[in-house]
Amino acid sequence: IQNSKISDLKIDYYLFPSLSKKFQIETLDMLEISNQQRLSSENIRHFFSDNIIVTSHPYTLLNDPNLDSLNIPTWIFNFLKDKFLNKNTKNNNLLKNYPKKIYINRNDATIKSLRYIINEKDVEEILIKKDFTSLTLSDYSFSEQINFFNNAENIVGLHGAGFANIVFCKPNTKILELRPETAGDAIKNLAVKNDLSYEDLNAKTKTLNYDNNYGDIEVNIDLLKKKLI
Repeated sequence: IQNSKISDLKIDYYLFPSLSKKFQIETLDMLEISNQQRLSSENIRHFFSDNIIVTSHPYTLLNDPNLDSLNIPTWIFNFLKDKFLNKNTKNNNLLKNYPKKIYINRNDATIKSLRYIINEKDVEEILIKKDFTSLTLSDYSFSEQINFFNNAENIVGLHGAGFANIVFCKPNTKILELRPETAGDAIKNLAVKNDLSYEDLNAKTKTLNYDNNYGDIEVNIDLLKKKLI
């Protein structure tokens, strides 16, 4: 094994922390890892094997996720684009019906009570008048989400995991992050490293919850209108 590449090895099984999420199933399907090879540690707690290959976290170096997430290495973006974007967009005709302007709402957020926009209806109303389409990402397959982000020219949303999909955006796509002023710069750095045009709109948290990335905010509508010009 020491003289072999992982890609050259025959892997019998892959052990995952969980296989309960829709995106997990969809990404494993796209990676062509068969159902028979997938094991969940939720169901299997102990096992025997002749050889076990264990990976470390791909970018945790400082034992501080808030800091490490600011410097995700470029090879991860390249891997995602190679394995998912390039395969998913071979037929460009599939992209022609996707909106050019999208707003990522958080109607599906599992921690919505910890981070939300107090005046989201007003925000959506302004964006819709500017020809934005409001999306609840969990309503769509992973493949569709790739197409949404790859075809978009303008993306607006509240600080959150949905912005991870901007790795699939074309260069110079405009990103506007609505964020608590105490939130970190993970999304900004992700945008910069992928050659996107990034702006943010900071707002004071009305109630701070859990840590600096959370808290309910009220977006300044006048400032939002200026940012959208």
